[in-house]
This record gives sequence, C-alpha cells and structure tokens, in this order.
Amino acid sequence: DFPYHTRWRPFEAGGIDRRLQLDRLLGPSISPSERARAHIDLAVVSVLLDAGAGSQWHYAETATDLRLARSEGLAVASFHAFTSGRFSSNPQRPLQVDAAGLRGLVTDRLASAFQVSETNPLLGLAGRATLLRRLGEALQEQPEIFGVHGRPGGLFDELVGPYGPAAPPTAEVTAHEILTLLLDTLSGIWPAANSIDSLAADGSDLPGGLPSGNPAFALGDCWRHSAVDGPGLTRGWMPFHKLSQWLSYSLLEPFEWAGVKVRG
Repeated sequence: DFPYHTRWRPFEAGGIDRRLQLDRLLGPSISPSERARAHIDLAVVSVLLDAGAGSQWHYAETATDLRLARSEGLAVASFHAFTSGRFSSNPQRPLQVDAAGLRGLVTDRLASAFQVSETNPLLGLAGRATLLRRLGEALQEQPEIFGVHGRPGGLFDELVGPYGPAAPPTAEVTAHEILTLLLDTLSGIWPAANSIDSLAADGSDLPGGLPSGNPAFALGDCWRHSAVDGPGLTRGWMPFHKLSQWLSYSLLEPFEWAGVKVRG
C-alpha cells in the first residue's frame, strides 16, 4: 500500500501537504465534484509544464524557504501559479484553469510565475507557454467536453457526470477510459505534424483513408517506423503517449478523492 508515483508526489516537496493547502483555499462548502475539477485543472497544467528544467533553474518558495529544482521545483512553481490565478481568466474564480486564461498566457507572465531571470534560466520557457496556449485552444474548441469556459476539469463531468458519484451515469471509471478521453480530446496540442491521414512509414498511401473533406486527426506522441505492421490506418505507426499516460496516472487520485472507483 504505497502512494501513486504521480504529479501529486512532487507537490509534497519538503514534506508539505500542498493539496491540503489547496483544499483549504477552495473552502469547506465546495462540492466533491467541483473540488475534483480544481484538482484536475491543476494536474493537467502541471504535468504539461513538467519538461526538463535544466541544471541552473530553481524555484524559491517564500513561505517555506525551500529552494527546489527540476521536477519538484516545476511542480511547486505551477502549484503557486495556479493558486494565484495565473491560468484563470476570472479574477473572482482564481482557483481554476480555463481556455481564455490559457490562450492569453504570455511568456513573460509564465516567466514571472516561475521566477525566470538571466541568472535563473528555465529551458524551453517559450515552448511551455505555447503548449499551454494550444491547450487553451483545444479546450475552447470542445465545449461539449470542457464546458462553456473550457476547463480541463470537464473531464470529470464527461466520465462521471456533473453531480459526482452519487448520481448517474456511474461511480466507476477505468484507467483506459481516462487515457482514451485524453487522447481523443488533447492529442492536437502537441507540436507534431503527425496525422492519421498522412503517409505510412514506407512512404505508401495508407489504405482506408479518411473521407474527402475530413480534417486530419492529430496523433500526438505517435511516430512512423517501417518495422511497425498493422491493419489499415495503423500500419507504420508506433504510439508512445508518454506524457498522456503520466497525466492519466496523475488523474487517478482526483477521481478517487471524489469518491469514484477507478479500475484497471
């Protein structure tokens, strides 16, 4: 019986329960479903920001005097960016991530949140900001999943329902369903030109192509290799989805904390 090795473990850097801090900020009257949406909002942006930080960067947490680097530093920096409302477009609702807040995220604003300077450089800062803006676009383009405001927490409503596990359709989800939903909705944020109607690894046309006029379906972390066999559109493609898998794993706890049984 040991805790999941997910994004929530670096949030505990220095032995501090920052999830408890977040729950206190959210308040005692918030519903389990809305709490889950906030947890999911935080986990999604934090995982997407967790590329290599480089050996020179660190984050200084004022309240604890901790000096944190690499994944722990990125986790704690993203936690405080979230709790200060950096990813929300609504000043009255800072503890959320929404499409407008992400689409308007300029690199300098992210740099400030992560304490970046000439003497404290963070690798790939501009790319991180671009990825979050692309996330904002994907959220806005799918209101049927992420709601009118485009919140990542809409994943909870799609899989469980807006009223949580006490109401239909179900109080159970599978890890497969979480990963599938992430791939179906967010694969397009990755800066790769991979799409399902492009050529196979050997340069030949894939059989059973998409109907004329259909947009290409973005594959994300999926790459061509001539040794990969498979039927139809899958031939020549090798799926990895490394960050999407870790993000799926990092969403297990928010579902469980809300009373949802996660299987598989």
